[in-house]
Amino acid sequence: RYPVIKLSLKSAKQPDFYTAFMKLRDEIVYEFSRHDYLLNSEALSKSELEEYESLIRGGYEWEKRRRGFRKNGEEATEFAKEVGRYSTALLLLSKCLKSPAGKCLVRRLLRADGGFHPLALRVRPQDK
Repeated sequence: RYPVIKLSLKSAKQPDFYTAFMKLRDEIVYEFSRHDYLLNSEALSKSELEEYESLIRGGYEWEKRRRGFRKNGEEATEFAKEVGRYSTALLLLSKCLKSPAGKCLVRRLLRADGGFHPLALRVRPQDK
């Protein structure tokens, strides 16, 4: 009835930030893929559709770009951009999933202990 974004933070428990981010990015990409029906709806503007498609292809595009890096500094710069892109990805997904009737969008975060922590995001009329 309500769209749900499920995100497990268990995968973020990694020895370094790079690996933790890549695991979280995979979780985010999975959620975008799970809601890929939005790609065929009229809920997304042209720019949102392009960003949505780009985020779904994230892992593939990153590996493709990564092979072309000439030096380590170049990879660090591009990695920072990648972190920036995915730091706002859930905001885009939430916006795309929000109910046109202003109903509550429910986001559920999987806690480290395996339980769910529900968060409610109320959609205000001016946000429509």
